[in-house]
Amino acid sequence: MNKLTFEVIQSHYEPLKNENNRVQMERYMKNQFSFLGIKKTETAPIFKQLVKTYAIEDKTHIKALVSRLFEAPFREYHYFAMMLLNRYEKMFDASDLPYLQQLIQTNSWWDSIDTISPNIVGQIVLRDRACESVMLK
Repeated sequence: MNKLTFEVIQSHYEPLKNENNRVQMERYMKNQFSFLGIKKTETAPIFKQLVKTYAIEDKTHIKALVSRLFEAPFREYHYFAMMLLNRYEKMFDASDLPYLQQLIQTNSWWDSIDTISPNIVGQIVLRDRACESVMLK
């Protein structure tokens, strides 16, 4: 099974660019980010297909892919990264909190904070209450 890469994701997303949706999505997000204009109803099935078809090797692979997705200029790639984090959140532990904090501060906006903080960091804290002070910070 081939490894999931940014290029694989990009090859599925780029053909779906939609200029009309792009303008509306950027306006909704107060022009904080550029969009391809792909709605979640289109991206969710692609996500499911890709994680089923391509290998996710380990946490190191996930972190490298998520970082690469967060470097991309379009918000849909950031959303894919957050879906990966959600899907594999059990792989993350207290040692990953600095990495997750860096992600929260990269391309930061309400939607990324509302996803990463409770769903990933919050789950780590529930498993390891010693991390609660980091969560509160």
